[in-house]
Amino acid sequence: MSPANLSTQTLLNFICTIPKATPPPKVIALSTTGVSRSSRAKQALLMKFLYGYLILQIMKDKLGMERAISHCAGWTWNENDGEPSEEIMGTNWKEREGLPEPGSLKEAVVIRAGQLTDGECLGDSVSDGKQAYRVAEGDFGGSSVSRKDVAHLVFDLVTNRWGELGGKQVSVVY
Repeated sequence: MSPANLSTQTLLNFICTIPKATPPPKVIALSTTGVSRSSRAKQALLMKFLYGYLILQIMKDKLGMERAISHCAGWTWNENDGEPSEEIMGTNWKEREGLPEPGSLKEAVVIRAGQLTDGECLGDSVSDGKQAYRVAEGDFGGSSVSRKDVAHLVFDLVTNRWGELGGKQVSVVY
């Protein structure tokens, strides 16, 4: 992937140029399970290998994106996950012009999706209170979810569940 920090720098450019509006816009960043050391620890062995070696550069970029949102939202950063490198974040990124003050980006969500598949959307086909996919704050086991179900979650989040999941990092998997 070129540049190696495409997701992080795109997110930083976006949040540095958000108009000061009332109410503030909702920011949803799509990341992935296994992006951090603590998240990878909850994955199956094969996924740990994939995330930790085969697509490590992409994971570093996604971690940088999450770090920027965490900083601006005022979330506690897990120090065991380490700080993304200057190569990813840029020099003195916390002093970047226009960067929201820590804790001021209140309307943000990071969605850590499992490995994306081309499967069908199951979100609308469930009845009797059952869930098609699992979504909750933090990290938990599970390896995949369809792109269509992630889209379903984003729509459901914005229209119905912002009060429940807004201002959090959540994971979504089957």
